[in-house]
Amino acid sequence: MTSLALSLRAGLIGALIRNCGLLALLVGLHALVALAAASGLAQVPANTVMATLSDVLAKWVPLFVVLLMVLHLMRDIAGGKPGASARLVETCRTIATDRVRIATGVLSLLLIIQSTASFAFIKGLIPALAPLNWDPVLADLDQALHFGRAPWQWLAPLLASPRLLLALNHAYHLWLLITFFVLFVAAFAPTGFRKARVFLVAFVLTWGLGGNGLAIAFASGGPVYYEALGHGTRFAPLMAALHDASQTVPLPALDVQAMLWQGYLGQGSVVGISAMPSMHVGNAVLMAIFGFAYARWAGWALVFFALLIQIGSVALGWHYAIDGYAGAALALLFWALADRLVPGRETGPERDGPKRA
Repeated sequence: MTSLALSLRAGLIGALIRNCGLLALLVGLHALVALAAASGLAQVPANTVMATLSDVLAKWVPLFVVLLMVLHLMRDIAGGKPGASARLVETCRTIATDRVRIATGVLSLLLIIQSTASFAFIKGLIPALAPLNWDPVLADLDQALHFGRAPWQWLAPLLASPRLLLALNHAYHLWLLITFFVLFVAAFAPTGFRKARVFLVAFVLTWGLGGNGLAIAFASGGPVYYEALGHGTRFAPLMAALHDASQTVPLPALDVQAMLWQGYLGQGSVVGISAMPSMHVGNAVLMAIFGFAYARWAGWALVFFALLIQIGSVALGWHYAIDGYAGAALALLFWALADRLVPGRETGPERDGPKRA
């Protein structure tokens, strides 16, 4: 190997350490916690990392690439810039030949998927680590904070409209696709766009310390499982309203809730019941913060989406409203922490990113 090749390889490795070193450290610690939990409970984590990565690459990454190209083209056309197609081709060529950016994106995406696998494994262990007995406390606090009424009761007009519930249900399920898209954008962002690395680090902190740590400390199942967990029937009217609505339009959330309950009973392969904090809301808020760092229009669009997720989480029985408030607070906290931890100087998105509105 020539000295030039060695120098190029060393330079690439150094860049990856600078760009991904902190993220790799946090993901590694998260994986060690998962392994320790497995050892203590005599369980072995399922190695889903490469399978998940392959699924993401095969199904969604091509879609993400096309979507980004369309957005780039629309930006230039809307801005009245001549030669929009030629500019798009040149941008694609520039990105494809940027070894550091591509390598950083691939490694970041792999690390995030590993962190997600660690989170999912630990979440599945929560019932074995702590009984789900915080529900009555959370339900009482929820009612006290909302003027003596349960938050779902304030959403009665939504519950009376099956089609609005279905729309919220679709938004709730769309959350996963949007999450992976934003992660993809952050992973493959220009290496000088420091806020992208802040987002990835904040993502791991929020899901690890919040989605796992606090979920164990405040182990709870949520309104949908309140009665099944033996806490009483205070949410029976909510669930009855949802099942009544499903007679008009099927609500996929009810099938997912049933599937998770079977997993909790040990009769299914899909496990992971946890209410406090709401990671759906926490992650939606985290994406909104990153959205504002990327472009104002993206930030406001994601704020609206976060509000939909908060409302849907309550209306569909997944969460107490306070779960969402806690998730949002964690997102703000861990973004601030990540912003302090991530080194480097902010240069902002480069010309291949959306123009700020």
